[in-house]
Amino acid sequence: MEVLEQAKVTSPYGNREGGFHRGIDLISNVGNREVRANSKGKIIKVINQYPDDEIINPTTDPSMQKWGGNRIWIEHNDGYQSRYNHLKYNSITVKEGDIVEEGQVFAIEGESGYATGVHLDFEVQKDGKFIDPTLYALGKAKLPEYNAPSETQYVNLPSTNNGENITSWRVYPLDKPARYGTNFDNSIGRLNSSKFNGITYELKGYTKWNTPIIETRDFGTVHLALVGIGTITDTPQFEVYKKS
Repeated sequence: MEVLEQAKVTSPYGNREGGFHRGIDLISNVGNREVRANSKGKIIKVINQYPDDEIINPTTDPSMQKWGGNRIWIEHNDGYQSRYNHLKYNSITVKEGDIVEEGQVFAIEGESGYATGVHLDFEVQKDGKFIDPTLYALGKAKLPEYNAPSETQYVNLPSTNNGENITSWRVYPLDKPARYGTNFDNSIGRLNSSKFNGITYELKGYTKWNTPIIETRDFGTVHLALVGIGTITDTPQFEVYKKS
């Protein structure tokens, strides 16, 4: 998706007078100044504080703090970020944490910051390093779409523990603690992880005994524990993992 409709390149990426240009400057050939996202992404930073008519003098303001003017950073997948600089003051319609879709309009090109006229300065980073953004700016390439990381947690039932084979993980009804022993047994079944070299279940929550709750095909919603044969314990062992 092109970031400006039918954009004209006014200053390319690379060496130019005054130093290396790490972005690409664009104006819209058809006068439509709407700025669009090249690809789905998450807004990670928004600056909207510089008036359009404020003159930035690189001699008296060498810090470059204001040079980009009003701007937006978007996070994509695989270490990519896109940046949109010199946006029109108060034209930004998104905030940090928002998700923008490919082609979504979120601002108007402007001349805030160190700019000699209305335009969009578009930049792309890969793993923190600026790269040539030209193909992305003109809609000839697409940045990897942002996918929110899964927050779902999983319970892993390994088939071994400290080098010893685990014959089974016992499961318990939600209203009873995980206890197992010769004369006292609250378990209602067992999961034979050794047959499958480990089993993984989605974590549904925890009981008041801090044991993990899972949903199984054979026993329904239960909680589980690894306990030693011939022992009685209220502190069974288990491991919780995030899905990789």
